[in-house]
Amino acid sequence: MNILSRILQSIKSRSAADIQARDEIPMIENLGPVLRDFLLRFESVAEANGDFSVGRRTVGNSKLRPGFLKIGSDFANSELIVKPGSDHVFIVTDADHRLDGLPTLYHNIYLLE
Repeated sequence: MNILSRILQSIKSRSAADIQARDEIPMIENLGPVLRDFLLRFESVAEANGDFSVGRRTVGNSKLRPGFLKIGSDFANSELIVKPGSDHVFIVTDADHRLDGLPTLYHNIYLLE
């Protein structure tokens, strides 16, 4: 198989996986573009020796923050949340904590290739 065939096969495989993920978890479409691409590429990501995790199957309405989407969790039953259409991730443990609009660098998801 030549290099062009391999590249085309890789693109075809990824496209098929993207379609399947979008069909399985339609809430992914409500995420920002970076988070959507991240979760289409990775089904789930978890900290090896910790509580942090994000994943396709976790995406849904936040139980702590109406109007936000939950994408994962961290320590002590906290939620990792985003505004629909946004890539800025916040961590919340209750419904009362004021969001200042400035997520920390730690809570932005970056994909390094």
